[in-house]
Amino acid sequence: MENPEGHVLNVRAVASPVGVVRLLQAAFACTTFSLVAHRAGFSAAPGTFCVFVWCFCFAVTVFIVSCELTHLHACLHVLSWGNFTAAFTMLATLLSVTAAIIYALYFVQLSCYPIGCEVRDFRIAASVFASLLFVAYTVEVFLIRARPGQAGSYMATISGLLKVVQAFVACIIFGALVSESQYKRYVATQWCVAVYSFC
Repeated sequence: MENPEGHVLNVRAVASPVGVVRLLQAAFACTTFSLVAHRAGFSAAPGTFCVFVWCFCFAVTVFIVSCELTHLHACLHVLSWGNFTAAFTMLATLLSVTAAIIYALYFVQLSCYPIGCEVRDFRIAASVFASLLFVAYTVEVFLIRARPGQAGSYMATISGLLKVVQAFVACIIFGALVSESQYKRYVATQWCVAVYSFC
């Protein structure tokens, strides 16, 4: 799988602005879930969701970087690489902002715990790196976004990015309906869910 210049690795995959941002994303995601796993801690469904988001973002970002670095994405004929990376980037942006907000709201407090301030400091550091992860994914969305008149993948257009937002909002709505919701009590809410499901 050598390219015409004879090089096996695609250095531009990590030397370009998008490549540098992806390396930062991997570093921020790894740092965030490492801080949480090491000392900051997490519990219950909100904490598990946050750790899943950071691990998922790290794993897929490393997969994308390694595929582009080794030209492996050219062998994946079943999927449009541009659409995959654009859709994942937008989804990771939404997931990472959600995880950063949830972790900060559920786990960070400014006062020290009875056992000391170390856990609080780790949780604040994890929240900072979670916010940096969101910023890094947002920067990539703006870097890969298709400009007017530019030929690119559908998912990099505004319409494609809005499709990802629509699917994400649907997941939030249906997730909220599942967890202790009383939507069955109100006919109007049932109709709203039915119409949103149909659309």
